[in-house]
Amino acid sequence: MNVTEELMSQYINVFNKTYIETTERFLPAGLAESLHRYPLLSGGIIGYVSTQFGAAIEYLGGNESYIKLLRSSSRIEDLFTGAPTRIRKTRPMFKIGGENITFANLTLRGAFPFRLTSDHASVRFISVRFEAERWAKEVAYAEIYSDRTVGFWSELNAVARAKDEVFLAFLDIKEAEKRSVSLVDYLSKFKERTVLVLGDYGFEGRKRLEEIKTSLEGLGYAPILLDEIPDDFHYSLPQKAVAVGSVVRFVVVDDSSKSGHLVEYSHAVNNRWVTIVLRYEGSDGSFMTRGESNYSKVVSECDYNQATMGKIIESAVQWAEGAISSLKEAGKKTYPWRDVSQGTKNDA
Repeated sequence: MNVTEELMSQYINVFNKTYIETTERFLPAGLAESLHRYPLLSGGIIGYVSTQFGAAIEYLGGNESYIKLLRSSSRIEDLFTGAPTRIRKTRPMFKIGGENITFANLTLRGAFPFRLTSDHASVRFISVRFEAERWAKEVAYAEIYSDRTVGFWSELNAVARAKDEVFLAFLDIKEAEKRSVSLVDYLSKFKERTVLVLGDYGFEGRKRLEEIKTSLEGLGYAPILLDEIPDDFHYSLPQKAVAVGSVVRFVVVDDSSKSGHLVEYSHAVNNRWVTIVLRYEGSDGSFMTRGESNYSKVVSECDYNQATMGKIIESAVQWAEGAISSLKEAGKKTYPWRDVSQGTKNDA
């Protein structure tokens, strides 16, 4: 069953309500306006429902508050853009098959802007202008999805997505405060270097984690532990791991003893995050986590001791950076539109 106008309206209302409540509860006064979505919530909102392919939400902003639903048998890209038929028939500038792609603060000029090419594709436009011949469309904030199923657009997902979005903003603010820098400085200098460190929070385990953090900081990274993140959002540790792990540069796991990190580690493997697994020589870890590097290009396993920790971590970090670079290059070949050096004429 696919989403209807009524279900889309319910999704938008639940999402916005949760987003506003969560933002105003957890973000410091004045910072909410710095979020892309928040200032637009009091203005016009359009929900797009295609009976052929896809669904979308667009935030218009402005002084008039309303939610409008548009339904059509056209594909979601055509319904959302409203481009003339002759423009729709041109070769798209971007063919998007991946998830959570974002275009921000630019103009896409000269052809139909995009097509979604898979059942799980999604794209976000923030402050983007489309232009082709005499047609143009300004987009303040919009999200377009291939998936139009009822399950995807459920009220439960609306709550989860709203909280996740605010949680990541909240995490950025807390990390900036911890480093005594402005949010702007944190986002520009530290966020790209954030590393999630997982492991045993018992006495001996925490000592190892703190030493690992110190080594990473010495290499210019910003390591964080899950239990350093406040529990105000009522996430379980695995939920935190998924929320944070999906946005950090890479993950480091101290697998030197048996603990709850075994569950979190499985999320790292299943989500294919670049992951360094460290094991103290002679320690009593679990065999359940061993050998993953035999089958995965994004997992590296290293043994260390007190004397070798620094060099082992430095070497492992070099491997992680190499893996990230390789993934980016492979991504450019698989999805050529990711290669900004080739301009905007690439497709996948």
